[in-house]
This record gives sequence, structure tokens and C-alpha cells, in this order.
Amino acid sequence: MGISTFDVELKPMEKQDGEIRIISMDIALKQGNSNDNTAYICMSLIPTKSEGYHRNILYIQTYNGVNSVVQAKRAKELFYDFQADYFVMDMRNAGNSIYDILTMDNIEDDYGGFFPPWIITKHETIDKKVYDDNYSRALSKENAEAVVYPISATAQFNDEIAKLLRDKLQRRLMSFLISENDADEFLIKSNKDYLKVADDSDTLSDRVLYLAPYAQTTALINECVTLNMKVNSGLLKLEEMSGRRKDRFSSLAYANYFASLLDKNIMMQTSESNFDDLLQLIYF
Repeated sequence: MGISTFDVELKPMEKQDGEIRIISMDIALKQGNSNDNTAYICMSLIPTKSEGYHRNILYIQTYNGVNSVVQAKRAKELFYDFQADYFVMDMRNAGNSIYDILTMDNIEDDYGGFFPPWIITKHETIDKKVYDDNYSRALSKENAEAVVYPISATAQFNDEIAKLLRDKLQRRLMSFLISENDADEFLIKSNKDYLKVADDSDTLSDRVLYLAPYAQTTALINECVTLNMKVNSGLLKLEEMSGRRKDRFSSLAYANYFASLLDKNIMMQTSESNFDDLLQLIYF
């Protein structure tokens, strides 16, 4: 039967106080080395005292040339295995069809049941028309979970998310898994299950699954460092080199953008708490 990706790397972890988990998805459907991948990124947000959330990139998975039904099902598998709170997705082009599938109530899980339907979430940054259109087109509104945050990229938006990502990296508010070169030694020392398959040729596929998140992290970093930066009409534009992709980068940038929106909420709460503490010192 093999082992699932979350048995390997993301065994359900108890959430910390104030932790929020999000999954982002950059979407592609065409097959081939010259076409983009679909990229899922699982990000855990841990509140800090003064800088919003620290981002932990815990899992990455990509698909190439997989149909929209399979992609939608995988999105829900990852979401519930990761115990996520929000799903951030690219809604351009194929994203619309995948959103439609996600709003259905007949996507079967692996245990004989069905995943609940999803629907667009409410947020002050979502245009009312965008919200109304995506809410009305949902195929199953009853018992739907409002977890989808839609992304529709423009040149200005791409400029903003690139700068936000650079800011969080420079401020060291983002952590990644170790490289795949270091992962084998790390897993041998820290994971008894991995030790069982590390030297067994019959379980090579299982070993590959263990190492996959680390290999994906290396691929993500390589994508980021090989992007070409251009400025067009005052806006920053990042382009992949010929023969390379930037789908992992885009998915990471989407997740970080939404995390930055949540930063504002926690920073506001922190400011209000500090103000209340100050009032107590003054009046009591």
C-alpha cells in the first residue's frame, strides 16, 4: 500500500496557541517539461511578540499535467491532513474550474466518506463583486466551509507580493526545511521509521517519499535564486529563465501575501493589548 506523504513528513501536529495553518496553490494543467507545475505549499504561522507571524514552510508538493479533479481532491487531502484553516488559490484560467470542483460535496476521501464542500471566505480585501460571483457559482452552499481565499494576479499585485516576500526573508520571518543533501543524515538520526527503509532496496519508493519535501525545498530555493528581476513602468517583475519554472515561488508568494494580511490583524490586537496595559498602569 505504501505510505502517504503526511505519514512521512506531516504527521498531524498539535497546534500551538494562536497558530494558523494555510495551504496555497499555484495551478497548471498542461503536461510537459516546458509547462508549469501545480504547486501546493503548506505554511504554519506562529505568532511573534512584535512582528506578526513567523512563517514555517513545512511541506511542498508539485504535479505536472494532472487533471483538475485529481488536483482538487489532493487539495482537500492536504488541507485536512495538515489541519489547515485557509486555502489560498490562484483563480485565473484553470483556477476557476478547480474552484467549482472544490465547491462540490461529492469528492470522496480514502475512508469511504466525502470531503465537505468549500466556498469563498469573507475578507475585507476581497472585492464585493468577486465575492458575490464566487459565492453564487458554488455548487453546494449548504454546510460549505468558507476557507478559500482567491488570488487573481495583476502586474501591480505581482509587484506587491514579490516585495512582501523579500521583506519577510530579509527580516528572517520565514523558515524552510533543510536541504535534501542534509535530510538523509537528519532522518536517520531522528526518524525510526525512515531508518527501517533507508537501507532496504525494496522500499526505495518509500524512501523517496520521505526525502521528497526536502527535495522540493531545494527546488523552491533554486527557483527563487534564478529568477530574473525586471522593472516595468515602475513595477517589479520576476521572470523565470528559459527552461525553468517559478510555480513554487508563486505559490509561496501567495501564501506569504495572505499571511501578511493576517499579520495586520495580530499586530492590531497586540497594539490594543499594549494600550490596555498602559491604561492600567496609569489609572490603577
